[in-house]
Amino acid sequence: MTQRLAGDGEEHEWQPVLAEVEDALVPAFIIEELDDGRFTVFVPSVPTPLAGAVYILRPERVHILEIPFTQAISSISRWGAGSKELVAAMRSANPSIHGSQGA
Repeated sequence: MTQRLAGDGEEHEWQPVLAEVEDALVPAFIIEELDDGRFTVFVPSVPTPLAGAVYILRPERVHILEIPFTQAISSISRWGAGSKELVAAMRSANPSIHGSQGA
């Protein structure tokens, strides 16, 4: 995550999402897409996003956000301030991450 914040790292940065965990939407990041269409997501701790939990979720429970990685981290680091913008950035549909960037 430190490399991502510095702008280094792999070709594909972690995609910000709101993930449905129990009855809540939580800020998270897609780590990978599984062959069956499910997603591995990392849900960071608040306000220190370097620790957290990993979930494997069905695609209908993962809502892709049209925001930069740094904006999502900023909201998490500020105890959720800016969450209104995260909710507003949710895509209306949930296509797989392959072929949907920029959709």
